[in-house]
Amino acid sequence: MVTDTEKGWHRFVKKNFLPLFPKLISRSRYHRRSKDLQQLTEVLRQILVEQLGLYFEDWHLMDSMPLPVCLRVRASRNMRFCEEFDIDNSLLYGVCASKKMKIYGFKLHLLVTSQGIPVHYVLAPAAHHDVCVAPDLIETYRQKIGIGFDKGYIGLEKRLQNPENLKLIIPPRNNQENNLTQNEKWFLAKYRKIVETTNSILCEQFNIQYTRAKSKWGLTNRIIAKLTGLTLAAFLNSISGEPLLHIKELVF
Repeated sequence: MVTDTEKGWHRFVKKNFLPLFPKLISRSRYHRRSKDLQQLTEVLRQILVEQLGLYFEDWHLMDSMPLPVCLRVRASRNMRFCEEFDIDNSLLYGVCASKKMKIYGFKLHLLVTSQGIPVHYVLAPAAHHDVCVAPDLIETYRQKIGIGFDKGYIGLEKRLQNPENLKLIIPPRNNQENNLTQNEKWFLAKYRKIVETTNSILCEQFNIQYTRAKSKWGLTNRIIAKLTGLTLAAFLNSISGEPLLHIKELVF
């Protein structure tokens, strides 16, 4: 069974597992309860991360991914997100340089471990540059860690309040002198693709870019649920001795 919608999941359970849930609630009530429980779901995700021992990791990676909320041609008729997030509507118009696409919505900024498991995240309007959002993500997490970035984060150290508390590894542009040490080059070469793999899993296996949300509450609920789903799958893999990111083999 493959479904990424609450409606499809509810229909599947009702059709195949009703004896296990004789008092199965209606889909609309299930939807409301799911949104009401999103804070508990986030707590569950944090517990799983702690059980995996990932809060003690010394090295992390950071990247972002686009999360459109509707097609740009329909954006002028969709004012609910800017109203509920209390931001100017123009901030939801952005560009994803890596995919060369224009979007209307948000970007999900992830901090993942060297094993590819998200430990911290920030949802920001699509117009905000990664460098502008990174301080909010980094400075609300623990200090004294090392973080690897891509070239999009050049200049980040100037925006941090206490950059000396962090080890930032940011590759230079092609026209800049490369002052990275051999160990830093090795770290980026070995681990940089890890965060891209995590993004790919969230997009391809969890369809995180297709939230189908119509409100702030629905959007944040879906993001938390899918990040928790990935973390739970990684936790099950750790119990069975499998690589943490072998999600497709586990779920599908």
